[in-house]
Amino acid sequence: MSKRSELLSILTTKKHKEIQKIFGKIRNNTTTLTRERLSDPFKQYSIVEQLLKKHDTKLFITFTSKHIIMGRSFNNEIIDMLKLKIKNYEKSYEGIVPAELNMKYAIMLINIKDERLSNFFIDFFNMKSSKICIENIKYTWVIAEYNGLIIIKYCRILENNELEDVGPCFELEMEDKFLCSEETYKKSMGNKEKVNKNITKNEFNDEIGILHIDKQDLRDIKTRKYRK
Repeated sequence: MSKRSELLSILTTKKHKEIQKIFGKIRNNTTTLTRERLSDPFKQYSIVEQLLKKHDTKLFITFTSKHIIMGRSFNNEIIDMLKLKIKNYEKSYEGIVPAELNMKYAIMLINIKDERLSNFFIDFFNMKSSKICIENIKYTWVIAEYNGLIIIKYCRILENNELEDVGPCFELEMEDKFLCSEETYKKSMGNKEKVNKNITKNEFNDEIGILHIDKQDLRDIKTRKYRK
């Protein structure tokens, strides 16, 4: 079974190489490799699936010159994939202390109305942690939907609980997406449909069931005697 929180970061272009590496270091649990021939995962998904299987991971991200493509897999097959057009981005902000690396962070979703999309982002940014202390969480990924754009930014949590943008920050537009069927999605989440055994329906749509009870000892049953 692949490592749930491990991320495969595939470098395909020099343009966003630095910011992609920063992203991986902040998120942690990231394996980085270079594949310059991988230009469009939507068309070359089989190559991505092979890489995920080889590196025993289920999540991936890659940057092209104009897009961020991220996805997840189940049973070595890609089940969800997003193609996000980069409208604007910032690696860091002048005068702001850069983010510390390898720090635990929270995930904050704002106005993400699509439940599947929310689940994807939580799964994607999820950190593996056996113990959590809220007071020690100093950073958060903020993922928000605003005016048709998806904002993904990394923020520092200040003492008064206000947020300070430290970068990276992306303004993205959903250009394309692939989402698997509801059945496959439930299987990937580990949700098994409850099967009702010994229950059938007749032509009138009535439910007919068979009940199994323990064998009774008829000697202990008191019966009423009738006089003739």
